[in-house]
Amino acid sequence: MSMKAMAQDLDRHRWKERLLILYSPGPEDKSYLQQLEVVRKAAKGLAERKVVVYSLLPDCYVKGMQSNKKQDGPSRPITSFAIELLGLEGGRKLYSEKIVTAQELFALIDSMPMRRREMEKGHK
Repeated sequence: MSMKAMAQDLDRHRWKERLLILYSPGPEDKSYLQQLEVVRKAAKGLAERKVVVYSLLPDCYVKGMQSNKKQDGPSRPITSFAIELLGLEGGRKLYSEKIVTAQELFALIDSMPMRRREMEKGHK
């Protein structure tokens, strides 16, 4: 899959879902596995907040938390773990090279104006 095709896959979420992207230099990276475990345990809360998770590895990307759903991705160097949160409009809300807790993610998302409107309308 080309970089353009992957970008289109991510772009289709704009205005519908928030994106949480985990970057990893490999599927066995310690920080990546720890962050993935945080994400798995927080799946219900992430779904309530309309968050879709992608893992981006040097030669593939994975949508969701199922490692068997890999898509060929662009070969690109990823030298260290990172996590990125994109808002509904596609803007970067968080970028960290450290593990981020579910509580930190939820607090950040819940402070966003669009999320506050969702909560006011009862879309918790």
